[in-house]
Amino acid sequence: MKAYLFQSFIDKTTEKKTTIEPTYNQTLWLSNHPEIEVYSDSFISSSAYQPAHTGFGINKLISEIEAGNIEKESFIVFDSFSKITRQNIEQFESIIKIIWENGLTIITAHDQQEYPPHLRDNLGRKIGLFSIIDSAFRVSSLRSERAKKAHQSRRQAVS
Repeated sequence: MKAYLFQSFIDKTTEKKTTIEPTYNQTLWLSNHPEIEVYSDSFISSSAYQPAHTGFGINKLISEIEAGNIEKESFIVFDSFSKITRQNIEQFESIIKIIWENGLTIITAHDQQEYPPHLRDNLGRKIGLFSIIDSAFRVSSLRSERAKKAHQSRRQAVS
């Protein structure tokens, strides 16, 4: 079994890295699972959601899963959903479905929770995961709105 790390980034220098170091929360989860090998070419995602760019971030992850390049029974260890959930719950649900249908377990490192594929039929746990994703989407939307307003205010101030 392998762990594939998924992280978001803001810093442009991170974007050019071919491998990533585990975040603190990912390191905690990995230390509790020493039998799991960390896959070195894990996934990073820009803080900007780019749905049409399939070679990047969450879209790259899904492409790799669908191509069979991610080992079954492995773990996708998300640092958090706050920077990658630029999609609403309905859009992200299709991503979760692909992950689970391919025998992969979702790990939310910030709270050390595991969501294996067999939980897709456990409504309580599924709702818990979707609640985390929905909350992250709302936070992301609020941040985006604040950034847009601040940018617009700066442009008006310059004009």
